[in-house]
Amino acid sequence: MFHEGVERLSRRARELADSLAPGDALAAWLEEVTTYTATARGLATALLSTPDCAVAAEDSCHGLIRDAATRLVTDAEEASVLRTEATTHDLITLANAISVASDGDPDSARRLLRLTLGGVLKSSPTEHSPVSRAATNAR
Repeated sequence: MFHEGVERLSRRARELADSLAPGDALAAWLEEVTTYTATARGLATALLSTPDCAVAAEDSCHGLIRDAATRLVTDAEEASVLRTEATTHDLITLANAISVASDGDPDSARRLLRLTLGGVLKSSPTEHSPVSRAATNAR
């Protein structure tokens, strides 16, 4: 049911990785994931649960999100803009937890994610950075 939206988010991760600095790409993508899952009823909760073993992880929504996030996290780690203890799993969990807490309210989800990124990225994106413009343009 959510596969098309998750595929779009996966493509978007590649676009952002190719067009923004690593920290900005990661932040912009996490914002898009968070606001999308806050409005796609049930997706955030589904992504928090264990994937259905009947579907190969790389073909599931879990696998697509994990793979997209892994590239962005790796790029951010290599650029030394991500705290060393932050993992791909941590960031996906944070984004989904924020989405669940902000169910139906993408503005609240966006605000909470930006607050969270202040503790995860070594320098967090500002309202006027390419992150905010990229996320705004994607809507």
